[in-house]
Amino acid sequence: FLRFIAEAPERTRYVFIDEVQRIPGCGRFIKGLLDLRLPLKFVLTGSSSLDVRSAIGEPMTGRKLVFRVHPLSFREYLGAVGAVLPPAGVDPRSLVPYEEELDYHLEQYATFGGYPAVVLSGDRDKKLRRIEEIYSSYLEKDIAGSLRVENLAAFRKLAVLVAGQQGGLVNRNEVAATLSVSRDTVGRYLDMLENTFVLHSVTPFFSNPRTELSKMPKEYFVDSGLRNFSLGNFSSALHRADCGQVMEGLVAAQLASGLPQGERLHYWRTKSGAEVDFVAGTVDARLACEVKAGGLAAPRVSRGFRSFLEKFKPGSAMVLNSSLWTSAPVGGHEVQFVPLAVFLAGLGG
Repeated sequence: FLRFIAEAPERTRYVFIDEVQRIPGCGRFIKGLLDLRLPLKFVLTGSSSLDVRSAIGEPMTGRKLVFRVHPLSFREYLGAVGAVLPPAGVDPRSLVPYEEELDYHLEQYATFGGYPAVVLSGDRDKKLRRIEEIYSSYLEKDIAGSLRVENLAAFRKLAVLVAGQQGGLVNRNEVAATLSVSRDTVGRYLDMLENTFVLHSVTPFFSNPRTELSKMPKEYFVDSGLRNFSLGNFSSALHRADCGQVMEGLVAAQLASGLPQGERLHYWRTKSGAEVDFVAGTVDARLACEVKAGGLAAPRVSRGFRSFLEKFKPGSAMVLNSSLWTSAPVGGHEVQFVPLAVFLAGLGG
């Protein structure tokens, strides 16, 4: 390492360290090198935000930038597999020749997910082996081992339970009773899965943010391939009984990854059951988004969606579905109706 630095002391060198949490005292060591003002830039990666922070935390305060790396988005996936697509913002009619290819790739993406090693694996069997390797080594060995999970069976069952009810309200008391563990244990395990980028939570939207803290979140898998492995179901993801959950998960991942640092994705629900799947952005640029599992023959929205538009007047409103691409006025707001594949590919919406 010292020879590497000495080879060209006047040039900036980049040092990449993976799984930095496995190196004792790494933060203090790197701080010492930075204090020497050597021409070095460090890129430190790890599978757990908690472990990475503990490894480099206090010694590096004020001297680091933190980036969260997501699985490939659908648009990135399309680039990785060499799909030919028109530029963004095209007229909907010009997409007709591309619809079949888009639908095929969306099915593959929804079924196997966006981990690069999985995307670049050749056939179905290789993809499944890759996902199994990621799931077993990452979720069960790295997470359960490094974060000291004392009840591995309950931890595994929790992942399966969340996968099965993706997009539903997570009642920690009910989950605790199902798993025969304490409510605090459920909360701690969910935090672990979120901090290791397996899950991300979608919290309720309120005009009073303090109310949000006491209400139940929804949980989504960051990667659809990991969710399908948890369920043991790799049948056609967009043509099975839980296709609505699959679509919601893809949209949640897309919206969450595009939010500025510090912003969160929300859902809206009233006591009477009126609901909007996703609410994103700030007051001046708020987006309301509803996901429809099937196709729409004509523009229509739920009563809950209409109520949200009238009450909160978001800057933009969108209904994602399998086929309809148009816009229509609803309660004084222009609502965009966009096919899911088009939205995820960044071509419209």
